[in-house]
Amino acid sequence: MAAMTTSGVKLHFGPLKKEKPFLTFHGSISEADLAFYDGYDPDFIAKKVVTLSTILNHPAAFAEATKAWAEPLDTTEDTYLGAIAAEIHCAAIHQSEGLLSLLLAAFQPRPHWVYLSSYGNPEMKNAAKLITDGEFGLLTGGEVKTLDEFVRLSVYAGFSPQEEMPDFKSSIDDIGWLVRHVAELYAGAAEYVAYKHGLRVIFGSAVMGVKMKDSEQYMPVISMKQSLTFLQLSEVDSGYTAQRVTKEIRPDYSAGLVGLMAIVLSITRDMRIARIKQSLESVPGLRVDREKLLRMKPAARFSSPY
Repeated sequence: MAAMTTSGVKLHFGPLKKEKPFLTFHGSISEADLAFYDGYDPDFIAKKVVTLSTILNHPAAFAEATKAWAEPLDTTEDTYLGAIAAEIHCAAIHQSEGLLSLLLAAFQPRPHWVYLSSYGNPEMKNAAKLITDGEFGLLTGGEVKTLDEFVRLSVYAGFSPQEEMPDFKSSIDDIGWLVRHVAELYAGAAEYVAYKHGLRVIFGSAVMGVKMKDSEQYMPVISMKQSLTFLQLSEVDSGYTAQRVTKEIRPDYSAGLVGLMAIVLSITRDMRIARIKQSLESVPGLRVDREKLLRMKPAARFSSPY
């Protein structure tokens, strides 16, 4: 859709029409991609998460350090720490979208930066579902059919060692597992839309209790140190309804996931630059401690009518 005109050029926002080509200033799409990847920082979100995690894990020390500033901060308050925990959680969802979109750019006919600047949210949600369902043929227009092939082409740009070693195959498997894990996270992150629109989420500790018969007291059955609460809307024949959903969040899990995704983003950038330049010194890899990550993953949630 068009929104404004500058110097006689009609600006465009949103998905691009497939029948219209992209007229790049660069000599070729490969040169346009190289111009993007030369300046691309795969640690962009990870740097924010490391900073926020440091404050969350050392609130008293950070609060003491701010006393030398013009406006000292009391980062030991529960509301402050809850806000930081929520930011780290949502940063992991943000990073998930960034990773999935960058991988999918390999299967688009336009320069990667153009695709990353024009895809729509429904497109990425659908892509995440196709990944979790294993529908890689539909996802890539038939270019690949399996998760293994998807990782080899999107992350490793089609490169592989002349003699495929067990470590490289393990890296393919671990990255594939991580991509599917990330896709499941992103596809189920209904809270991310609420977060992006500001005042639609509630954060902090949460407890769900049940009231025993013939008693005025509530017995806690679910307790969360950090949580995120949002509305999930639905439609029925007679109108609209909503559920007030509270999900447990664990910043250590989110931070660990962001770190792993940053490594995959770094590998993807380096391999794509190597493909364009036709020069490769080594093939980097990744190992994922799946059991550790799954142990850290939050699972508790509850909801009530709103």
